[in-house]
Amino acid sequence: MGECLKLLIFGTLVNLGTCLDFTQTVFGSATDGVPAAFGDFNSDELTDMFMLRDDFKTVQIFLGSDTEPLLKEGPKCTFKNLRISSVVPGDFDGDAFMDVLITVRSNEKDKLGIFINWGGSSYMNCTGEEEKILDVHGEPMVLDYNNDMVMDLFGLETETHKRTFWLFHKDRSKPEVRQMPKDHKAELRLPHSHAFIDLNHDFTADLFITTDREFEVWNGTERHDGFIFSHTIELPTGLNEHVGQAIFLDAELKGNINLVLPICFDRKCANSTILVHNGHKFHDLEVNFKDPDNKQWGFVIPDDDTQKKMY
Repeated sequence: MGECLKLLIFGTLVNLGTCLDFTQTVFGSATDGVPAAFGDFNSDELTDMFMLRDDFKTVQIFLGSDTEPLLKEGPKCTFKNLRISSVVPGDFDGDAFMDVLITVRSNEKDKLGIFINWGGSSYMNCTGEEEKILDVHGEPMVLDYNNDMVMDLFGLETETHKRTFWLFHKDRSKPEVRQMPKDHKAELRLPHSHAFIDLNHDFTADLFITTDREFEVWNGTERHDGFIFSHTIELPTGLNEHVGQAIFLDAELKGNINLVLPICFDRKCANSTILVHNGHKFHDLEVNFKDPDNKQWGFVIPDDDTQKKMY
């Protein structure tokens, strides 16, 4: 036991005190694997964890419990010859049971295969390796395109790299393909930080898209015909180094969702800051990244492959 964690809050480093290792309390003896997602798989109002195990070939659900261990081993599915890159829980057939969408890597750069393990009340139907639903270029984003309470996907079509929506159906048939309008066709960033979020306070989720040179905002509609282009948000001028992934939060606690953007002014990220967009322009929070011992903190420098895809 000792000093464990410090948290940066509005430019001030706050010591969170001491901590204890309670891994065994949470996981029991099943401590191998990588957390990939959270959700209430079995609808018992306890949070479950989706773990990647066996060198990313197995996805297993650890079911939440109110007794130790707090996460107990649950259903799992394994691919013998495929490597899982991400897991997205959601209802992709409208039966009110949580399904598990899985993306797997291929030999082609940025090409990912999409599989879905269809869920039941307490089980998963493991999909075979020959039951791939579609291929996408880069990780897709999950959203509800047509307001039918069934999850859909947005991303890049593999061959043409066109912006595409894939609409899922309640009968689990092959998803319907909808191409995005040809206007405002800047290249999407990979990896992206798109968002499906209500930005104009009309109680309808909008589509926030990250591209290689700007952000796009597409307003959602109550009709079932997708999104209408609204405006772009230009990246801050004079920044030609690292621009991080966008996130959203209510920075001023006024009920407004703000775009938050970490950036680096130099290639080594020695000079970093955090920007907040107030709906009109970016503001520099002028974060002090030095701790009380005068050690400089900052953001992780993207590797070469990531830089080529993002900038």
